[in-house]
Amino acid sequence: MQGPLAKFLQELSLLDGLPGHEQAVVRYLKKQWTPYADEVQVGVNGNVYARKTGRTSGLTVMVAAHIDEIGLVVRDVDPRGMIRFDKLGWFSDSWLPGTRVRVKDISGMVGIKSGHLMTEEEKRTVLPHRSLYIDVGAKSAKEVEGMGISIGDPVSFDVPFGRWNNPDYCCGKAMDNRAACAILAALMERLADGNFPGTVWAVGTVQEERGLGGARTAAHFTRPDWFMALDVALAGDTPESPVSSKPVRLGSGVVINLGDFLESPKRGYFINPGLKAMSLQVSQEKKMPVQLQALYGNSYTDAAAVSQEFAGIPCISLGIPIRYSHAPSSVCHLGDMESCLELAEGMLRRGIAKKDLDFLKED
Repeated sequence: MQGPLAKFLQELSLLDGLPGHEQAVVRYLKKQWTPYADEVQVGVNGNVYARKTGRTSGLTVMVAAHIDEIGLVVRDVDPRGMIRFDKLGWFSDSWLPGTRVRVKDISGMVGIKSGHLMTEEEKRTVLPHRSLYIDVGAKSAKEVEGMGISIGDPVSFDVPFGRWNNPDYCCGKAMDNRAACAILAALMERLADGNFPGTVWAVGTVQEERGLGGARTAAHFTRPDWFMALDVALAGDTPESPVSSKPVRLGSGVVINLGDFLESPKRGYFINPGLKAMSLQVSQEKKMPVQLQALYGNSYTDAAAVSQEFAGIPCISLGIPIRYSHAPSSVCHLGDMESCLELAEGMLRRGIAKKDLDFLKED
């Protein structure tokens, strides 16, 4: 299965889809899902929905992967033709200077003072992004306008896709969250036989990087009995990571996310105990590698929003380990993607009864 997953990943990684500008990814998933789904719709905010009803009765589940990526947006153009920008999504300002970008289809780069001219203090200073600019080779604001660039245009990082010496390692732009989008594309193709209970809604959600807006509206559109988020998981197998007896490693399998939070907005979720039990049982039966992770205070997935809609929706989040998240380039492993696909498919084909989602199931 790694061949098709690699193809999906490469094609999706090379698409640009910043928050509020996800059209290219929506078109890709809509085209990919149409032959296999009973219906495909695009919501007013850009969420793309594909419904497939199984051969037997059962609950309704929403399986979602967010389709947006981090990037920049044109804020202004100064008289010298340099573009000022803001950020779409959170990431460090430290690596922005010198980064190659695309303003729509125009190549450029974030300007940086020539190294020969920097003072010792400047070499150690992280410049705030609002003091930086993008150079597209223009001499005036009018010339920039003539290129078709205007305020509000999205700016993507200009990064190629590549497979390393070990071809299971894939490096490119927007691995967060196109790795999960690739899995969702393959998952709908596998479920085309209808051999599962209930109804599956596959959803590509928008605006996750700007506050989970797509996940909340998707919950109201599909009204699921339970929810599965597909996203990346932070790897802990690089030198700067805290020492751990069980770090999340690339190539060691899908991550079952036991809970995640961002403390400042108080958003987060805890895994539903019934879904946790089912995921572990399916993984054991299929003898697939899994890793457990609980990150409180560092990140969240779409489950953080969906779990709090209506009177509460039972949730689970499955993750693909990723190195260098929220940077221009990230790295993931095809073996982990395959195990994520296998676990998601196994859970959907098995299904779960409503009583098994009860918080006090043991009573």
